[in-house]
Amino acid sequence: MKTTEYTPAVSRAHRRHSAEFKAEVIAACLQPSHSGRRIFATTLIEKGVGINAVSTLMGHSSVSMTSQYVENNPTRLKQICTDLF
Repeated sequence: MKTTEYTPAVSRAHRRHSAEFKAEVIAACLQPSHSGRRIFATTLIEKGVGINAVSTLMGHSSVSMTSQYVENNPTRLKQICTDLF
């Protein structure tokens, strides 16, 4: 089986694409209001996106800041408990 060799050009293209994607996500999803940021963070967490990724998308330097934007949905918490037992 042939393996793909990653070259600096591929790496640069990937970083450029990632940066463009991040900018598009932020522009499309984040509203300037804190309520929009809370909705964005909570929705991503509920969809199973890790808090580190959400933190990066929101431009935070720490997950502790991001965690302040994530709201605990009582229905979601009940489902988590049900899934555990």
